[in-house]
Amino acid sequence: MAFKVRSLLALVIVLVAIVPSITISLLLLDEQYKANDASMQRSLNRALDNTIQDLDFKFSIFSTNFKLFSRERYLIQALDSFLFSSHAFTSMKDFVEQTTLVSSIYLLDTDLQIVEEYQGSIIGLEESELLTRMQAAIDEDDVKDGRQLLFQFKDQRMTSGAEGEQKLSDYGVAVLMPLYLHVLQEGVSREAEGYILAVLPFDAIYKVISAHLQEGEAVEIVQGQVPIAAHPKAKKLRQELDHQMAIKSLKIGANVTENTLEYAIFLHVRKSARMAEMAQAQQTLSSSIIIAIILAMVIAFLLARLIGQPFKILSSVLEQYKAGNYIAPTLRFKFLEFEQVRQLIAGMGDTITRQLTSLKDKNRELQHLSELKDDYLSKLTALNEQLEQRVDEKTAELRNSLSREELSRQFMQSLLKLSIELQQCENNVAVIELSLQLMSDLFPNVKLALYFAPSRYQPAHFSSEGMTLTVQTQLRDELETYSDNRLAQLPKTINLHDAHCYLFHLGSVSNQFLGALVVQSDTLENEQQNNFRLFVKQISAIVETRLLTEELGVIARTDELTGLPNRKAFEEAFDNYASIFERYSDRHFGLFVVDANGLKLANDKYGHQAGDSLLKALAALLSKICRKSDSVYRLGGDEFALLVQKGTLEGCQLLTDRLVQEQGRHSVTLTLDGDKIEYLISFSTGFASTEEYPPNRLFKLADERMYDQKQTHYKMQRLGKTSNAASDSEIDPKNER
Repeated sequence: MAFKVRSLLALVIVLVAIVPSITISLLLLDEQYKANDASMQRSLNRALDNTIQDLDFKFSIFSTNFKLFSRERYLIQALDSFLFSSHAFTSMKDFVEQTTLVSSIYLLDTDLQIVEEYQGSIIGLEESELLTRMQAAIDEDDVKDGRQLLFQFKDQRMTSGAEGEQKLSDYGVAVLMPLYLHVLQEGVSREAEGYILAVLPFDAIYKVISAHLQEGEAVEIVQGQVPIAAHPKAKKLRQELDHQMAIKSLKIGANVTENTLEYAIFLHVRKSARMAEMAQAQQTLSSSIIIAIILAMVIAFLLARLIGQPFKILSSVLEQYKAGNYIAPTLRFKFLEFEQVRQLIAGMGDTITRQLTSLKDKNRELQHLSELKDDYLSKLTALNEQLEQRVDEKTAELRNSLSREELSRQFMQSLLKLSIELQQCENNVAVIELSLQLMSDLFPNVKLALYFAPSRYQPAHFSSEGMTLTVQTQLRDELETYSDNRLAQLPKTINLHDAHCYLFHLGSVSNQFLGALVVQSDTLENEQQNNFRLFVKQISAIVETRLLTEELGVIARTDELTGLPNRKAFEEAFDNYASIFERYSDRHFGLFVVDANGLKLANDKYGHQAGDSLLKALAALLSKICRKSDSVYRLGGDEFALLVQKGTLEGCQLLTDRLVQEQGRHSVTLTLDGDKIEYLISFSTGFASTEEYPPNRLFKLADERMYDQKQTHYKMQRLGKTSNAASDSEIDPKNER
C-alpha cells in the first residue's frame, strides 16, 4: 500500500510541475517572435541614425579644419609668388592625408585659375561645369566671409580613388572657401585673395557609411530619382524574398556651411542575417524551457523517492555511527515510532560528540602552545638580522647623502653661473656654446646636444659635444619635425643609430616647443634628470625672453589700424636705402608721398569708424598696386609713403601711371543712418627720385608735389568733375593736411 501512495504522489508532483511550464513556454515563444520582428526594424533605423550622426560629425570636423586651413599663410603667399608653392603643396598634402573625406584639393586665384593642386585633375576641373557654377556663385555674392559653399558634381576624373579600390560613384561634393590676406574687424567687408577647393567623392562618404554595416548589407544614396552612390549588392538584395529596407534623410553641410545638400539613404539587409542573433536568443530561450521542464521532472522524481525512504535513512545513520560518524539525522518523520527512534539515536550521538570535542580541544591547546614557542624563537632571530641590516643601510645612506650634498652644491653654483652669463650672451649661438660648456664641465662623461627651433625671426641652431656625426645628423632631422608642436605631444626618449637619447624639451609659458637638450645615455637616474631639467628651465627662460623682445620690436614698427609698417619703420628703411645709395650711387630709389582725399569729410559726415574704413581700404589698395619689391608705410593720419627699389625717374613714372589708372576705380562701403553708401577711394600723390635729387631732399619735394596734386584735385571737385563732391566750405586742402 505504501508503494502505491508514493507512486500516486510522484505522479501528482510531475503533472503539477510540467503542464503549467509547457503552457507558459508556448506563450513566451510566440511573444518572442513578435518582439524580434519589431526589434529588427528598430535596429535598422538605429543603425541608419548612427551612420548619419557619424557622417555629420566627420563632416563637421572637416568643415572646422578646412576653415582653419584656409588661414594658412603659405596659401596666400603662394598666390602672390611661386616661391611659396612648395610650402603650399606640403600644407595641402598634409591636410588631405589627415582628412578622411577629402580626396583632392585645389588652390585657385581670384579668376579661378589653378595655382596649385594635390591629387587632383587639372584637366578634369578646367573642363567640368564646376568652375562656371563657382564663378556664378561668386558673382552673386553667395560666397560669404568665412563661410563654405557646397557644389555637387559628376566627373569620373575628379572623383578617382586609390588604385585597387572599388569605384561606386562618379559623383562628388566640392567645398569652396575664400582666402583673405588679413583678418579684418567683424562687420568690415573684404575681398578674397583667392579660393581653396576641396573635393569629397561619394566613394569616401560611402566608405564612412560602410563602417557601420554588417556583412552582406548595402546602402544606396539617392537624390530625387537619381542614384548617387550604391553598392552592387544593393540591387541584388532588393530582388531577394528575404529583403528588408530602412530609409532616412541625409543632409550634408547642415548648420556648418552656407548651403545644404539633401539626399535619401536606403539600407538594404537580409532579414535572416539580421535575425540570426535574435534566432539564437530564441533558441536559447527554448533550450532553457526544455531544461527547466527536465529539471522539474527530476526534482519531482527525487521528491517521490525521498518520501518513501525513512527506513533507508535510519539504516544509513546506524552505519555511520558504526563507522565513527556521530551526526544525527535532522529530518523529522511523520510517524511517531520513527520519530522516537530518531530522537534516541540523536541523543546518543550528541553525548559521544561532546566527549570527542573535549579531547580535541585539549590537543589543540597543547599544539598551540608549541607553535607559540617556535614562533617566538623565529621572530627573535629575524629581529636580530633586521637590526644588523638596518645599521648597514643607514651607514650607506649617510655616505650617499654626504656625496649628493657636495654634488648638489657644485650643481647649484654652476646653475647660478649659467643664469648670470646667459643674460650677457648676444645671440642664440653664444647661448648654446655657453650652455654646452658649463654642462660638459659638470657632466664630463656625458654626450650632449642643444637645439633651438626656428622662429619667425631666427633660424634653427644646433650644436653637440661628444656625439658622432651620424647621430648628430639623425638627431637634428628628428628635432626639426617637432616644430609647432606642444610639449605634451613630444616623446621623452628616442633611439638613433644604436644610440639611446633622453629629450629635455625647451618650452614657452604656453607649452610651445622652443628646442631641446639631448643627452645620449643608456640610463639616467631621476636625480640626473632633475638636474638637466633645471638647466632646461634656465635656457628656456632666456630663449623665450629673446623671442618676446623680437616680437615687441615688430609691434613697435607696425601701424595698428592698417597693419602696415609705421613711421618708425619708414625712417629706418629710408636710412637704410640712403646708406646703400651712398655706397653704390647707381642703386637709385624713389619716394612717394600719398595722401587720402576726403578723409575729413568722411569723418565729419559718416563718423571716425568710416574714416578708419577708408584708410584701411586705401592701405590695401596701395599694397596691391605696388610691386613685391616696393614697401608701403603709414606715416600717420591720412598720409602714406612708398619706398621704391630701382626707383629711377622712369620706374617712378610707371608706378605713378598705375596709381593714376586705379584712381576712381575702387570704393569703400560707408553707413549713414542705416543706409549703405559707396564712397569712392581717392588720393593725391607726389614722388621724387635719387636720380634727380639727393636723399635728404626727397621727402620735402615729394610732399610738395603731392600737395600740388591735392590742390588740383579739389579745384576740379569744386568744378563738379570728380565724385564724392562737396561744397567749397566743406573741403579745403589745408584742412585735409
